[in-house]
Amino acid sequence: MKIISILILLLSHTLYITAQVKISPLFSKHMVLQQKKPIAIWGHSSPATPVQISFLNKTYTITANNEGEWKTFLDPATAGGPHTLIIKDNKNTLQIDSVMIGEVWVASGQSNMEWSVKDSKDPEHNTTIKNPLIRLFQVPKLTSTEPVQELEGGQWQLTTPESITPFSAVAFHFANYLANELKIPVGIIHGSWGATNAEAWTSRKTLLENNHFINELKAIPDNRADWEKYLQESYKKERERAQIRDTATVGVKSGVQHLQYDDSQWTKMDYPVDAGKIYNHAHFGFMWFRNTFELHSTVSAKTLKLSFPRMQAQIVDFYLDGQHVAQQRDLWDSVTITLPAKSIKKGKHLLAIRIYNEWSQHKIGKSKTPGVQLLDEKNLVKMTLPATWLYNDKVEPEVAQWQNWYTQPTVLYNAMIYPLQQYSINGFIWYQGESNAYQEYAYTTVLNRMIQDWRNHFEQGDLPFYIVQLANYMETTDLPDEGGWAKIREAQLQALKLTNTGLAVILDVGEADDIHPKDKQTVGERLAKWALAKQYQKNIVYSGPIYDYCTIEGNAIRIHFKPSAAALQLKKNDRPSFIIAGEDKKFYWTNDVTIDGNTLLVRAAEVPQPRAVRYAWANNPAAILFNTANLPASSFRTDNWKE
Repeated sequence: MKIISILILLLSHTLYITAQVKISPLFSKHMVLQQKKPIAIWGHSSPATPVQISFLNKTYTITANNEGEWKTFLDPATAGGPHTLIIKDNKNTLQIDSVMIGEVWVASGQSNMEWSVKDSKDPEHNTTIKNPLIRLFQVPKLTSTEPVQELEGGQWQLTTPESITPFSAVAFHFANYLANELKIPVGIIHGSWGATNAEAWTSRKTLLENNHFINELKAIPDNRADWEKYLQESYKKERERAQIRDTATVGVKSGVQHLQYDDSQWTKMDYPVDAGKIYNHAHFGFMWFRNTFELHSTVSAKTLKLSFPRMQAQIVDFYLDGQHVAQQRDLWDSVTITLPAKSIKKGKHLLAIRIYNEWSQHKIGKSKTPGVQLLDEKNLVKMTLPATWLYNDKVEPEVAQWQNWYTQPTVLYNAMIYPLQQYSINGFIWYQGESNAYQEYAYTTVLNRMIQDWRNHFEQGDLPFYIVQLANYMETTDLPDEGGWAKIREAQLQALKLTNTGLAVILDVGEADDIHPKDKQTVGERLAKWALAKQYQKNIVYSGPIYDYCTIEGNAIRIHFKPSAAALQLKKNDRPSFIIAGEDKKFYWTNDVTIDGNTLLVRAAEVPQPRAVRYAWANNPAAILFNTANLPASSFRTDNWKE
């Protein structure tokens, strides 16, 4: 037995020292290699072993170093394919087929970049787009406190319904628009993660240059072993939370869903129901809601339905008069449920709703809508439920709150961006900022440094970096307001001061009640227009009006914009979007805005001596300033007043 054990050890050691050639998952079937620049190829083999690479009728030979690492550059090539790449050493040969030469872009950010094609606008059409020029690569979602040399998975895929459906909608539409315009292959490498901040995507070295993040960096483990221990603790809490989520029945067993249940100690809330009115953050766990209503006559129909103008929750169980009538998951917008009964008798009734959330606020309904309604098969309203609801978040067991391991500084950069840095690419597209709202001054710094950070590590010059500015979101306001999102948009606008950056403005795409606007095609195409104009020299209008400077002219302020081939235009809207103030810094809405060439004249009777103008300076502003290419202007302000 001892001899067998020794033989096994010797065999395993032999296998290790004669390791076969290994390469990054980025080098796989259907991959796209960047055209017109040296193509980096790297991998591992046995120490001091010659490695031979054959591509486009040329052979390259490189010798692995003492650690078994090797790297070389293939000659620049023009767009086309499919080709075959062969890599071999003295132990094995790897043949990679269906290799295309074209354009390669990296897409990253948080949930709006991660948002899939299937969950976006027109999924039936978009998931069936067959574009043989596009190749997709999904970076595995992983974290690390130390830079990871190679990806731990992933593969290039052709565009099929199976590959498009879960893929980033913004990244897909960006690639599709580019491929259709350029008529060459486009590869998109997508790595994003919802609810993450910019610090998570930035290197430790860069963050240490900013005092704002030093304490955050000190708070997380700085070695892999401690980080893994921290991860396991977080995973355990999430498993415990999932178990409670799937097994909690306290409310049902105590009869919360029945009319006669005593809810006298519950708290009242008027429609629309919004847990944000109770908590200052997303509530993790269960909440029960009850609505008692009375019918003065029996309601009958072929089909009876309950219509909710909005339901925002992860898991929702609906009960009518004690009977479980439906369960819905991952709700973010309007929802209608069909009731099993074809009639509801005269008298009092109860609608009870149990909501479970891990990622957002509980919401039922939305402002300026009539409320939850009982409908028939023709959608005729039989009744609108009372505006008063009762809620209780103490019925079910508490669950662990958000485990924010994937938002810690540097951890996503290390595991999802660093392993890409040797791959030859043409640029980046970035959609993020929601998780940094109300940290606008720090965000201005970290975004600019993150851009430079990525460029420095990829070592391919000032690679293009195109940013999606945050969309309009949240309820509108009757008075001028600060809006944390306006300041994040300003930070994103300031990034244009860096070389080779661009800004896709989407103030006309957002949805007041949904942080994830469904129209991702417009977003991807506006990003692509920047690339087409700047990288591929297409003669197109790629940007809306960009504020340049202002001059004070008596009782008006003249707003000057960067030169553009498209003229300014103001669209009609019931809501104003310009505000103006004097030395007292008190802002007033104004519609007194006129176009004069490539400038605007803004004035208001309330401000005879104006000093500052702001446009679209709110969380959810009215987008009224466009150009004749129908591209919206970014929000801006002429002042730099501290709030």
